[in-house]
Amino acid sequence: MADRGPVIYPGPFAWDPFLLTDVQRMNLLQRCAIHTVGIGEANFTFLKELSAVGHGATVQIGKQ
Repeated sequence: MADRGPVIYPGPFAWDPFLLTDVQRMNLLQRCAIHTVGIGEANFTFLKELSAVGHGATVQIGKQ
């Protein structure tokens, strides 16, 4: 069988809804502060949701 290279599967964490739900589940007991930084054209709405789940703050740098 010929080598076809590595299989690249980003997994469910590449999609915002999966990441947000999983962070909320994992942080339920630890209650770690999760701060986010958006640079340039980052998805600022998602970053705000993620920091809210993580009881942290969000900072946006650059283009708004």
